[in-house]
Amino acid sequence: MSDEARPIYARIADELRAAILARSLGPGDALPSEHELASRYDASRVTVRKALNVLCSERLVQSRQGKGYFVREPEYSLYSLSFDLIRPGHAVRHRRMEIVEARGEAAEALSLAEGSPVVHLRLVVLDGPRPLACEDKYLPYRKGFPTIESVTHNAEFPELVDRKLYRIAMHCDLRLGPARLDAERARLLGRKEGEPALLARRLIQSDGGRRLGYSLAYLLEEYGELSGSSGYAIYKPAADSKPAAGPG
Repeated sequence: MSDEARPIYARIADELRAAILARSLGPGDALPSEHELASRYDASRVTVRKALNVLCSERLVQSRQGKGYFVREPEYSLYSLSFDLIRPGHAVRHRRMEIVEARGEAAEALSLAEGSPVVHLRLVVLDGPRPLACEDKYLPYRKGFPTIESVTHNAEFPELVDRKLYRIAMHCDLRLGPARLDAERARLLGRKEGEPALLARRLIQSDGGRRLGYSLAYLLEEYGELSGSSGYAIYKPAADSKPAAGPG
């Protein structure tokens, strides 16, 4: 999305974030007042507050009642993990796209009643002929979405969410944990049932709390390592991942 097409609040947040990361604004420094920002960007106070709320949610700034907004100290115990299931050089094989009834974990994660229609997508990630991971995605069903084209050309999970509706107003929660392959996933990955894998659960939500999508990805040891960073570095592009031992 071009800068001109981005909402004004997003551009305000981007520029303030950039100033913090460049150390033009340091920990403890006050941000310009709402009135100053509204004047600078020819925006309403409501729009300015929305931008400041974005930075508060990112834990870059904090509000002090009656005093304004201030840059927070970096939080080194808070990590940002770089996780793109489909990395450069990976191939994707789509195994399933169907409308099914939401059951169990998927229904609960999406806050849907049992039996509600969802789009179920299944893919296998490969490095050449070698399977590395398989993923099941669940999206609340809306007629005409997602399309076959969106699945084929935007296989990474967040890209499947309708950005015409939500644009940048969404976030993705990630949970990692150990798992064992069931019979069907073992068959897809060319492994034996019960072998270990790393299970990555992702939940996409709108800023208003609407559940937009849920995925379960099973990663084999050959997939490689995941990397993360803390402090202000979590807002900078992640370094390329290096191959290393994974779950085992």
